[in-house]
This record gives sequence, C-alpha cells and structure tokens, in this order.
Amino acid sequence: GQGIGFFALNLQKGPIQARYLMTLYYILTTMTTVGYGDIRPTTMPERAMGIVLALCGASLFGYMIANVSGLLSSLG
Repeated sequence: GQGIGFFALNLQKGPIQARYLMTLYYILTTMTTVGYGDIRPTTMPERAMGIVLALCGASLFGYMIANVSGLLSSLG
C-alpha cells in the first residue's frame, strides 16, 4: 500500500545496514525538524548525505546559539 514518509518504507526487506540507515535518516529528519518535503532521498548514498547534512546543520545551529548566548551573558 501507499504511505507517507517513514510508513511508506518496507523495513522487513533488505539488508540490515540499509534498514538502519533508513531509520536513522527519518529519525534525524524528524528531530532536526528539517521536514520531508517533495524531494526526498531514494538511494542509500542520498540518505547518508542527508544524515551528514542534517547533523552539520544541527551542529552549526547549536554553535551559533551558544555564541549568541555567551555574548548576551557577557553584556549583562
């Protein structure tokens, strides 16, 4: 049947590495609130790149928030 996002995956088939990668991709996409969008990865290398980019984006955002927080705390 047809599904949306994570529920469209058939995680009972395929190698265990592929299943873990698909699961990790959807977990990080949800946690970083990037969203699924109209264009989404369909191959394992695309999902791996999505994971790397989501982690880089979340790390950069955390770094920026920490710097702004440090700046504001030094002012007051």
